[in-house]
Amino acid sequence: MNCQHVRKFLTSQGSPVEPEAAQHLRNCASCRRFAERMDAVRRELRRHQTVVEPDGSFSARVLDRLAAQPSPPATELLGWAALRLLPVTLMLALLLGGWSLISGPNPETLLTSVDQDPLAWVLNEEAGGP
Repeated sequence: MNCQHVRKFLTSQGSPVEPEAAQHLRNCASCRRFAERMDAVRRELRRHQTVVEPDGSFSARVLDRLAAQPSPPATELLGWAALRLLPVTLMLALLLGGWSLISGPNPETLLTSVDQDPLAWVLNEEAGGP
């Protein structure tokens, strides 16, 4: 096991339980110092860790407040979204339709530029040919 693996293991697991990691720590002073620093950081974090537990009525109070607030019906929300999105959708459809009409070659131009059977030409292009 190399230093990178041992340090990754130490940051994710804590103390080395794998025999290879323990062996590496016995032989590598740098990783040993790293492990000691990681242990010190974990101890300091645990020392400052505080657990906050809400009182027994917390859940009941939250649920009561949620029940007291009126919620909009789903149809109202859908109506709002449809009213806002309909003009945008129509504008995009018109823009894309107009762009496709003026930018690309028409089918007649494509067929006249093909000097072979159109079906063979399409199949050849799908197969990655010229």
